Amino acid sequence: MKTIGQAGYGYIDIPSNWQEFNEANSAPGIISYCRDSHTIVHMNLLSSDIDPQRAVEKLMLSQIDELSDENVSSGSMKIGGFLSYEVSSRYSDGTILKQWIFKDDIGKVHYLSFEAQKNDTNECLDIIKSYRLTKTVDTMRVGLDKYGYLSLPLNWVSFRDKDPAPGVIQFTDSNGAIISLNIIETESYMEPQMALSALAEHHKGQGAKNIMGATVTLNGKTAYQLNGFYPYSNSFIVIWMFRGPGGKNNYICAEAPQDTIMNTVSIIENTFSFSYAVTGVKRVYKKTLGYLDIPNTWVEYMGELLLPALVSHGAESWTDNAGTVITVNSFFSNISAHDTLVMIAGFYKEKGAIDIQYSDIKLNDLLAHQIMGLNPNKKKFIAVRVFDDQNNFVRCISLEAAPATFIAALTLFDTFSPDNCVLK
Repeated sequence: MKTIGQAGYGYIDIPSNWQEFNEANSAPGIISYCRDSHTIVHMNLLSSDIDPQRAVEKLMLSQIDELSDENVSSGSMKIGGFLSYEVSSRYSDGTILKQWIFKDDIGKVHYLSFEAQKNDTNECLDIIKSYRLTKTVDTMRVGLDKYGYLSLPLNWVSFRDKDPAPGVIQFTDSNGAIISLNIIETESYMEPQMALSALAEHHKGQGAKNIMGATVTLNGKTAYQLNGFYPYSNSFIVIWMFRGPGGKNNYICAEAPQDTIMNTVSIIENTFSFSYAVTGVKRVYKKTLGYLDIPNTWVEYMGELLLPALVSHGAESWTDNAGTVITVNSFFSNISAHDTLVMIAGFYKEKGAIDIQYSDIKLNDLLAHQIMGLNPNKKKFIAVRVFDDQNNFVRCISLEAAPATFIAALTLFDTFSPDNCVLK
């Protein structure tokens, strides 16, 4: 695969046998890539005053005039984290044309499309789904010491099934893919193969079909794999079972529709390990403030901070240049971290923040106090976490982010520590 595109337009991943395509009489500004003359992907920027939904409605009407109702449909999907409006058209020669229009978070209106024969639409759709505004794919490291760690794209979020297994941690994206990590507890130790066989029977009872087993390698170790398909949800499952460093059976499960299951599996195969350390992030710090892992693409933030003077004075901040800002500070206070947080919450309320919620979080041997809320004036969520260190200083880390990126950015909080180690 190779990444192509350009600043402003965004970037997509295409197979190495694709190349740039220059079409006669093409629209101004359009850039195109093709595998052959019948399989082409297009990108363009439209006028910023265009309303994406109305533009797609007009596209649909023009396509209906050309092709008739039964050959044209509309819909929507998330592309690069943005809601995109879609028109799909089928021509008499078998060509399928899909077009999307969406507006990014700085007001630019984007156009993406592909044209292909039916057998090639999944390949083209995967290319469209790889779209992102920046060339690199920012990821977050998630997991626990006993379960292991994965690197997930920032559009994945933590969630829980309606009836989750005890101890499981789960993550999902906007397209219905799910990754679960757990340890299978039994009264007495059971070999991974036997534990997986029991799981296979369970999934058969739940309606899974075409269940198959295999022996594979995961993170350099032997793992036992189970594959199956659920017809009622049109989703595939892939399960890995292996003996973890704690001597128990570790369990990882990928569940996703057909068009994303291989991408989901590749996340596990390429990023799983029992080490938190990962390339693609940098450890930023100031000895008196603390340490934090952030994506390599983030830069120091020099703008105005929506924080009380006590918290903002002398602070260090970083941003993704898309509206997300994380700030770290340390200061001497005559009041406790908890009372400091109450003061900060009062400041936010005066600035119009609503739905502020308090919680306590354990970080190794430290008790941290946290608030989260919504600032409707800036259309951003806020979070602040504080704790007392051993030197009678209050450590503080704060976040403001748009709703689409807030949950992912919040996971960076868990990498913060007063010294150069990772708190989990």
